[in-house]
Amino acid sequence: MVNHGLKKLLVKTRQLNYPSKSKRLHQHSLLHIEEVKRTNKKEKNTMTKKNIRPQQVAPVERETTATSKDQSGQVTPTSKGIPTYFPFAGEDAE
Repeated sequence: MVNHGLKKLLVKTRQLNYPSKSKRLHQHSLLHIEEVKRTNKKEKNTMTKKNIRPQQVAPVERETTATSKDQSGQVTPTSKGIPTYFPFAGEDAE
């Protein structure tokens, strides 16, 4: 069994080596605050250094639709009817 005086000594040495939970949380929060300050300072510096100007949008070529105009200006479909190379199987198909 551990002597009562020796037990007190062990408890004191533990207290010296390890800070209490509240002290550890306090130190952690201080470190977090410092880290936030550093990142905010970096972001502030990058915002002041850059002169951001709106860029012109490049023209985008659009896809043509499924209809086209002939010489007279009338709209005609590009495909004629149902294609014959897709056979219809009906409701019996599996």
